[in-house]
Amino acid sequence: CPVPGTGVAHAAPLARVVRYGDVRGTQATQVLPILVGMFERAVVGLRAACSSLDEEAAHRMLESLEHVQQALDILNRDDLHAEWRTGVRSLMEADIHALLRGWSCRLLLEKGCLEEDQLLRAARLALSPANPPAACAAWATGLLKGSGLLLLHQDGVWRVFDRWLSGLHGDTFVEMLPLLRRAFADFTHAERRQMGEKARHLGRDARDPTGSSGSATTTDVHFDRAKLALPVLAQILGVAHDGDHQ
Repeated sequence: CPVPGTGVAHAAPLARVVRYGDVRGTQATQVLPILVGMFERAVVGLRAACSSLDEEAAHRMLESLEHVQQALDILNRDDLHAEWRTGVRSLMEADIHALLRGWSCRLLLEKGCLEEDQLLRAARLALSPANPPAACAAWATGLLKGSGLLLLHQDGVWRVFDRWLSGLHGDTFVEMLPLLRRAFADFTHAERRQMGEKARHLGRDARDPTGSSGSATTTDVHFDRAKLALPVLAQILGVAHDGDHQ
């Protein structure tokens, strides 16, 4: 399994030596071939290494993938980035743990390599009612992995969740609730509050796409029923809900 292991964990420190040097004056030419060799092994074995993993192993693998991405961000070499993105794209619909498929979508979206319609297609497959709720939640957790501030600028992600949650049956939604809360648990309180504002803002735009008051046709929206979802969304995000605030 070429991706996990202490070698990958040391990829970012080695990348810093290559780019910035160290106190010992180590030459980048001495370290770069080692780092590139590690990277090439990781790309070649990426899909195989991600196969047949249970939940614990999938989380360890995700840490290893993040180490590789961190090293690439430090090196800032277009050729290596392109090769890595191709490997990550192959994970999006592969028969691997849903956590890793969700993370691959998030990474490609962050790097501007995934269009919203491609994200929606992946979401339809990953969040299909035919899938076990735990697998759906794992995919969502992978998609939400990383910086909350960066996620706030990805409107496509919020539209994906809006469409998915709107289509869930009541019993399924209740079953998913604790899993969804765990997916948001790593964000700070301030980030979760801003996410709640983002969800409300996109919902307002959806019912008034013209941006004007009362000019859009909204006869297909039942506002009283929509309000019932606000306390549940607040519980998912772990923020307070003021029932009187519109």
